[in-house]
Amino acid sequence: MIALLLGTYAGSAAHAQTVTFDLDDQRAAEAGLDTGAVQTDLGGRIEQALGLVDPTGTLEHYANASAMATRGMGVDYATNPKRFSLGGVLGSSVSGVPLAFGRGPEALPESGYAFMASLYGGINLGAFAPGEGVLDRFSLYVNGMAMRPPGNRVFRGNMYNVGAHVQAKLVGPLNVKVVEWGGLDLTTGYDRSFYQLQLDQQLPLSQDVGGEPVTWNALGSYQISAASGSIPLELSTNLRVLVATAYVGGALDIATGTATSAASLSGPVAAGGTSLGEVGVSLDGAGDADNVTERVFVGVQANVLMLKLFGHLNVGSNETWGGFVGFRLAM
Repeated sequence: MIALLLGTYAGSAAHAQTVTFDLDDQRAAEAGLDTGAVQTDLGGRIEQALGLVDPTGTLEHYANASAMATRGMGVDYATNPKRFSLGGVLGSSVSGVPLAFGRGPEALPESGYAFMASLYGGINLGAFAPGEGVLDRFSLYVNGMAMRPPGNRVFRGNMYNVGAHVQAKLVGPLNVKVVEWGGLDLTTGYDRSFYQLQLDQQLPLSQDVGGEPVTWNALGSYQISAASGSIPLELSTNLRVLVATAYVGGALDIATGTATSAASLSGPVAAGGTSLGEVGVSLDGAGDADNVTERVFVGVQANVLMLKLFGHLNVGSNETWGGFVGFRLAM
């Protein structure tokens, strides 16, 4: 029996990772395999699937994705409500990978990822005062939700978010019935979000080694947790033509956020019906979100009387994207 160590990193007391192989040379030879090749090929597959190639960078992406996922979820940019606006949204964000809004059922997402859903409610302060006045230019919004999204993926998610925002109409709208320009809005507030991925079942990882499939069945614990708080400073405008509205805006986001990971996994390695030994993984890491990010956002909305259906896209300067869809009732 030979013990092999792959990819040990200990940059600080708070950040370390190891992948250890305890393989039987004789059994591997009987299966037509070399333990060194199993270590190299299967080890690379494990490192890639579990985010061990660059743990700090991966966790930084998770922190950025968590921060991006809620931006814009608790505000109405399209309707120019005179009384109220309330609704619900769901979406996701990614960081460090090409624009996408989902992940497969196997292992972890390729890089930073977060899913979010939220309910929001907003009111125009002018609704409390008769006639038209300065209060008509201000709307207050609150939002939040906590849930564990349903699913059968190997890694399951948990999330919560809360937020409060104020929107000021710097330039009033111009309405000519079939066309309405919404003016210019300034929006700011505070968002708090948390997203966690946790191993929910046995994790099988397979890799061809010399043409022979070798499988590691991992058992144990693995979780990535990302928490962030951010203050957005946004300028936006919208344009309605008949029953369709489009909006666009720019933002400067000031954020604090950290993602952490902790893993302790072990399990047998087998090729065909032959047991080759054991593999273990341990991980303890952390990464921080970017503190200042520029962002642009766009959205479209369909208006059916008080019911509005909309989609929203955020694009950050730090290779982070987010999007969501939702509905609202507004007037």
